[in-house]
Amino acid sequence: MKTYLKTIFLSAVALLLATAVHAYDFSAVNEDGVTIYYNILSTSDKTCEVAGVGGYNINIPETVSYSSLTFTVTRIEYARNPWMESVTIPNSVTSIAPAAFMGCKKLQQVKLPDFLTSIEDSVFMECSALTSIEIPTSVRTIGKMAFYNCQSLSSVVIPNSVTTIGEYAFWRCMSLTSVEIPNSVTLIQKSAFSRCTKLTSVKLPNAIICLNDGLFGGCDKLASIEIPNSVTSIGEYAFSGCSSLTSIRIPESVTSIGQGAFSRCEELTSIDIPNSVT
Repeated sequence: MKTYLKTIFLSAVALLLATAVHAYDFSAVNEDGVTIYYNILSTSDKTCEVAGVGGYNINIPETVSYSSLTFTVTRIEYARNPWMESVTIPNSVTSIAPAAFMGCKKLQQVKLPDFLTSIEDSVFMECSALTSIEIPTSVRTIGKMAFYNCQSLSSVVIPNSVTTIGEYAFWRCMSLTSVEIPNSVTLIQKSAFSRCTKLTSVKLPNAIICLNDGLFGGCDKLASIEIPNSVTSIGEYAFSGCSSLTSIRIPESVTSIGQGAFSRCEELTSIDIPNSVT
């Protein structure tokens, strides 16, 4: 009897944990039988946001009915669920709040909406099972720590709509082996790709001006990189700990190199520093 009651209790706890919810106005069951919680954003516009999700494989609907009204889902405010494995977000959604999916450690697959304009700060931080992500061509900015410590992330497609990549955006994405940053990107903030320990290949955009502090710090498998002629400064510890880097050409456009930019690059045997550096 005690074992039976313990099983019932643990099942109830698991069910509660599988439902991550903020304060909400109403809930509805989707076509897959999963309960989703919503906040009303506007009764006149008939719009709402997701305030919590239950279940494992979640399809968020474009519209939901409540109190004789049909609301369009336009925003994800909170969707942290420790048991969620996949989520499909409809094209009606145009914004996802910072940290909305943070810490969803079993989340493996995400389908982002086509009209999203920003990947907000920390939105997928610590989603350690996430293996790949396709960023829509509508996105212009990738926020700071957006994919921080996504250790299983091995593939990411950055479209040429993106102009800014925030600090620590892909920090410690330990399964990422290559990344191609489109020429639309003009700003990559500090430590954006630091500690990507399997990263072997990087293509930098041709309009980037600064390689910021710690940008590729600790990328110990990175053996070569071509610095574009647009770059004028290399930040502190930008390539620190890139122990597989054997040679690097610094273009004449560069005028400053920060402290420790190439520290602990034990295999670096050739580096050509132009007279432009002061």
